[in-house]
Formats: sequence, structure tokens, C-alpha cells
Amino acid sequence: MVIIATFVLVILIVFLGGAYYNTSTTAPAWSPYNLDMTGVLTPGKSDTSTPWRTGTLRIATVPGFFVHDDPHADPANYHYDRPVSQGGSVLGLLNRPYQIVDGTSHTSGFQTQWQKFETWLNETNVNAPPNVVYKLIVMGRHGQGEHNVAEAKYGTIQWDEYYSKLPEFTDPHLTAVGIAQAQDAGLFFEQAIKYHKIPLPQSYYVSPLTRCLSTAMLTFSRLELPRRRPFHATVKENLRETLGVHTCDKRSNRTWIYNHFNAFTIEPGFTEEDTLWNPDKRETDEEQAERARLLLTGIFNTDESSIISFTTHSGMIGAILRAISHRPFQLETGSIIAVLVKGEWT
Repeated sequence: MVIIATFVLVILIVFLGGAYYNTSTTAPAWSPYNLDMTGVLTPGKSDTSTPWRTGTLRIATVPGFFVHDDPHADPANYHYDRPVSQGGSVLGLLNRPYQIVDGTSHTSGFQTQWQKFETWLNETNVNAPPNVVYKLIVMGRHGQGEHNVAEAKYGTIQWDEYYSKLPEFTDPHLTAVGIAQAQDAGLFFEQAIKYHKIPLPQSYYVSPLTRCLSTAMLTFSRLELPRRRPFHATVKENLRETLGVHTCDKRSNRTWIYNHFNAFTIEPGFTEEDTLWNPDKRETDEEQAERARLLLTGIFNTDESSIISFTTHSGMIGAILRAISHRPFQLETGSIIAVLVKGEWT
């Protein structure tokens, strides 16, 4: 087991689609903690993609672009979809000037704030050293699940001590509220693309738990995406919620996921049964942050996309923020956060 520093900015989002392909079920058994010291994924383990980067990867958030980068920003006042006319901003992007490589400001006519950011991100990556890359990661938390309602009903103490261990909460589905939250996210992106020219992700990744798979489908099914930017999501084991004890965080088997969400590509090495969930041991914050770093390292080493979407969980979003040295920022169910991250190989 190896800890590898990783950096990613991801747009956590959701997925729906038609029939795509899934990977073979003959891949070898897999663990979330199997990376080499160099940060290059070991073939036949958690990812069989050919690494396009090598070396040790250092990751860090790049502050100053989003309202939630501010250590004094209150998560309770954050609304990813609050209209600009009401004092909000689209995914929290700050209204700020951008400079091109020679230090001058952009003057090429009117651009929305998101167009200015996208132009800056592209230019910065083009002119960065070969061992440096910047990524925007948009992370979306799943809509309200049946387990969220149960915890609110019984209280967190009773939930953690008793109800969270009951089999009836295994891999729970979205509630009616959760479905509406995912649909609202789809409407938000539809409007943000049309009026604010928010850039589309180039890669999509989703947790294998049902509430995330459903959220992704409901969010993106309504979007008319260009052929050059189709919605094609990959199911990633390491995007799942805190492992162990709580039955709501135990996933369904691979066959069930494939049969119910066959528009998704399931990553290589994804086992038929859930071999990571332990009924007697809960993953620690440190272990989950390590898993987040391995997730980001694997994606950084194999995916050249500069804009990435994650559909995941509150616990994993928190772990990713810790892994990239970002301030804590708690999200409500159905909410979305964007983060800019810098990766540097040495």
C-alpha cells in the first residue's frame, strides 16, 4: 500500500445514456490501495490504461477562483444554482480578471466569466512546463437517498450505532426528493451551458453505488451534448463512499450494475462482489484520503482531459478536498462544487 500525492480539479456530476460497452468480468481481483511508488498504475490492478505520465505526482488546489476557496466562506450560504441577479455565481466561480501568458488582460470582445476561465485554463496548460498540468474538477454529490431520510429520522447517534448496520439499507435508492434534486441539476447545467457558456466535461466518472449511478443518469439525460463531447461515464470503485460497517455504503454486485446501468463503462478489475466493504471495520479519514489520492493519481496519469466530472458522495468529496489541501466544504445532497487543481510530476 502506497500513499501518492495527487492533484485534480473535478466537476462532480451525473450520468444517463444509451447502450455503451462494459469491460470484461475476467479482470483480476482489485484493491483500492495498489499503486507503485512512482505513481504509475500497475497493469492488471486498479487500471489497465496506458499511463501518459510517469514519476511522482504532487497535487495541490489552486485557490482564488471560486467562492468556496475562501476559508471564511460559509457552506450553509453556498448554492451552486443561485442566480447571479440574487448575488450568486455559477458553480461559485468568482467574477475576476484573467491574464494571458504575456501578462495582458483578455480584450477579445465580450465573454462570460466561464468563457474567460476556460480560455485561461487552456492557455495555461498549453504554456505550462511538460511536467505540470491544471485540471478543473466538478464534483457532484448524489441526490437524497433513503438512508439520508433514515438518519434524519432516527438521529445520527442512533443511526451510527444501530440502523446503519441493518441489511434493509444496503445500497439504497434515491427518494422522490433525490430524483428531483438530480433533475434540477440537469436543468441547471442546461441553463448554464446556454446562458453562461460553462464548458462541458471531457471525462465523466461515477461511484458504483446506486444513488450516484441514478443521479448521473437523471442529470445528464436531458442535455443535448455535441458529438465531440458525449456523455460517457466510467464507474470507478475508488469514488465510492466511506468503506465498511454502514450497509448503505456496500455496493451491489457487478452483474446488477451492468444490467441496470449498461450505459456506463465499468473500469477494469471491478470484482463481481463487493470485496472492499467490511461489516466490522469503518474506513478512517486518513485511509479515505489516501484512497482519494490514489484515485486522482490514476486519473492524472491516464486521462489528459482538463475538465473532469465526478458523481460521488459527501465523504469522498471531503476526502478529495483533503487530498488536494483544500479547505473543508460540506455539501448538501444534490449539490455541486468545482475545484481547480495543479498536478506536478517530479
